[in-house]
Amino acid sequence: MAGIKPPIRVIGLPVDGTPVDKRYQSMIAESDLLVGGNRHLERFPDLEGEKIPIRKETEEVLNAIATARGAGKNVTVLATGDPLWHGIGSTLVRRFGPKAVEIHPAVSSPQVALARLKLPMDDAIVLSRHRRTNTPLDLIRYFSTCVILTSGPEGPTHVIHDLTHSVPGATDWFGAVCQCLGSPKETIDTGTLATLAVKTYLTPNLLVVRNPTPQSLVPTTADFGRPDDAFSHKGGLITHPEVRAVALSKLSLEGAKTLWDVGAGSGAVGIEAALLNPGMAVHAIEKDLTRAKQIATNCDRFRVSTLIIHAGDIAEQFPTLPIPDRIFIGGGGRDLADLLPSIFEKLLPGGLLVATTVTLESLEMFSQFMRSQPLKAEVIQLQTTRLTPFSSYHKMVPDNPVTLFRFIKNKRS
Repeated sequence: MAGIKPPIRVIGLPVDGTPVDKRYQSMIAESDLLVGGNRHLERFPDLEGEKIPIRKETEEVLNAIATARGAGKNVTVLATGDPLWHGIGSTLVRRFGPKAVEIHPAVSSPQVALARLKLPMDDAIVLSRHRRTNTPLDLIRYFSTCVILTSGPEGPTHVIHDLTHSVPGATDWFGAVCQCLGSPKETIDTGTLATLAVKTYLTPNLLVVRNPTPQSLVPTTADFGRPDDAFSHKGGLITHPEVRAVALSKLSLEGAKTLWDVGAGSGAVGIEAALLNPGMAVHAIEKDLTRAKQIATNCDRFRVSTLIIHAGDIAEQFPTLPIPDRIFIGGGGRDLADLLPSIFEKLLPGGLLVATTVTLESLEMFSQFMRSQPLKAEVIQLQTTRLTPFSSYHKMVPDNPVTLFRFIKNKRS
């Protein structure tokens, strides 16, 4: 039927060296456009259609896919193993929507690595430090086994360096660097992380780490809305306890994976969010270096290891951060009005953005943004009144009213 666009087929190639299924071979042979890494494309030298290698120019590749699909062409994208496991499959679903994409997974490199090492999958977490992806390594505190996708001959070395600096005692943990899995060059080096950290490796590779004493993911405390003086801060640049408590409730943190704390100030919201959901990665973005140091002090005070501080201009920071499903904005400065649409665009469909405002200008900015976007919104105004000494008596003194916006990004059909 005219006007119907064919689905984008995303086919995972087996990592364990087994041949590509005949059904998938037929799909690939029918492709007008074949997209994949160089090593993927080299496996199909006789294909008559156009080929585009995936390099760093991901946006250019996505635009080429969109153009080909718009012209009614058959597009096939090749990946390694499971395309939805830190792979291009997730990017394609976000860009084109789930109905436009077919996913055909194969055995993945983490599965093969754990099979080689005789380790169970049901107590493992898979993280990625592959190319620009930079998931927090501190999550390994909560799992017996961690598989970390790496990049380049020194990738495992850099990951081990970061891990042993953030997790005390990890130098003596068991590790394995699995190289060129499923190929004639397959090699697995094992030993303590200290011994593995001084080598270079064949590519592609990944790192497996065993944690002998995983911590519980259950929060050690349900406290939140702690008093201002529990945090190091300056000049009143802190979201006050009552507002913080409401903001955390509106973020609906259960099940959240990645939170951005934009204009983090003291980091109070991000730190309490991390304590409530230890399995969530928190990225605190703060342009003022003094306040960024205060966030680090507060993290040490509350022993929070899953918060990563990004000190510098917001416009430079957020394009490189992992995709969030939660965003809190308590600051951001004068540039926020221009950046807000781009920040919201990064949010996963169905994700939440919560913002607190005090000034009339910021109130109007978020109000205009709310009217311009396809989203579900909730707006409330909070007024806290405090008992304050007054001569030999006491009186109730109101704080400045705070308007809280809660935006839910629409899910794509």
